[in-house]
Amino acid sequence: MSIQIPDHVVNVDWPTMMADVEQQLRQFVWLGLYGYELCLYEPYGLYGAGGALRHVFGADEKELNLLHLAERGVNHVYPEDVPVWLQFLQSERESLTALKARQRQKTVYFRQLTLDGRQMQVMHLRKPVFMNDGLYPAAMLCITVDVSHLRPANAPASITSLDMTDVTHPVFTIHPNEPKSQEPLTFRELSILELLADGKTSKQAAYSLNISPNTIDTHRRRILMKTNTSSITEAVAKAIRNGWFVKIRSLSDTIYQVS
Repeated sequence: MSIQIPDHVVNVDWPTMMADVEQQLRQFVWLGLYGYELCLYEPYGLYGAGGALRHVFGADEKELNLLHLAERGVNHVYPEDVPVWLQFLQSERESLTALKARQRQKTVYFRQLTLDGRQMQVMHLRKPVFMNDGLYPAAMLCITVDVSHLRPANAPASITSLDMTDVTHPVFTIHPNEPKSQEPLTFRELSILELLADGKTSKQAAYSLNISPNTIDTHRRRILMKTNTSSITEAVAKAIRNGWFVKIRSLSDTIYQVS
């Protein structure tokens, strides 16, 4: 994608920064399907986007680039949640003015209306990834996670930060009696599913695992069959709800310790 990059960020090592961004994003795979946007300011531009964009936003990267982030936010927030969204934007502006962007990470939870007409509970946060000479963010990583499986459909919007929890409007609801499906996938299949959840294509997943794209496609079909789902998006959502991805982390840690 070609955009006008401000003079004060021309010398940034973008590939290295994006690699760091991708590493930060991996923590959200365990929470839910997510989409991310790397936004430049002064002037506004979408440098890059990825993850489950069609699921989370109802649009692809090209369509998202046509909309200003703030405009899309206000127009696609459930009406009753708009005041909290505007409060989040105002608090963000105040934090930037006070040069506190790196000191406190605020997160907003609200009901999002996707561009293709769906409603979902989402978690949205923004993280500065590059500061200009005046110590103001020149680039922000904007992450939106579908947390519909963790928040009731009618849960009101709320804002949290690293040192605060909105006790009046709990962010997540725990369902201790909800039965969990037994994990039917192999470690390799879970690894592939995790990469696909991270927005990787079959070719990119194949490169990461040093196997052929045809092998990835074969595993994709097996994953759908074993999970009794009709799409990879549905399979990822099922894996998240049932905690299957935890197996990857625990086994990976064991392999690392042994090696």
